[in-house]
Amino acid sequence: MTTLLFALMFLAEASSSGRLARWVGTWTWNQPATRDFKPERFVIWKSRTRPGALHVLGNAYWYGPMVKYNGKLLRDVHFGGVDADGVPAGDRLVLRDGGCEVTLTLDGEEIHAADNNKCGGANARFSGTFVRHKS
Repeated sequence: MTTLLFALMFLAEASSSGRLARWVGTWTWNQPATRDFKPERFVIWKSRTRPGALHVLGNAYWYGPMVKYNGKLLRDVHFGGVDADGVPAGDRLVLRDGGCEVTLTLDGEEIHAADNNKCGGANARFSGTFVRHKS
């Protein structure tokens, strides 16, 4: 009986590990980085504190118009972020960080993201399609 229990625990852990591995990596929004623009991104890894969970660190930016400040031309930038653990349910992962809620949907080599518009500065949103960053 004990051997069967350990075998089932091992299989459950292996299945969970494989399921989580599909999410792990750096995912960037389909916008190339330039000197003036950084694309939104998620960095996802297996949680060190919650078995079966993923930890997600995400950054969002909104780039406004150039503004003049003390004689210099500067870009108006708003920032947003999420830093949370979540347990995927199939191909869906919901993250909650304070009032921010982000839903990620894994679709092959893409992640589709949507948020509740409460994840940071004005217009800084997690919305759209993200692709796995190739290192």
